[in-house]
Amino acid sequence: MKPEDFIALCAFYHEETGMKSLGQLCATLYDIKNVNVTEEALHQRSNQQAVTFLKTIFNCIFQK
Repeated sequence: MKPEDFIALCAFYHEETGMKSLGQLCATLYDIKNVNVTEEALHQRSNQQAVTFLKTIFNCIFQK
């Protein structure tokens, strides 16, 4: 999974991303981007570093 896939999954694919299970998010990635990722791999990427990464990206976007 590329960083842009993670950003899109967290921010753009569904309004209720925070309410979906990891399995549903994995299925969404596969359906939209043909990215095959396991629930465990997605879980490992959903950590404080991911939150900081997303905050940095969105702060940059909003400043422009």
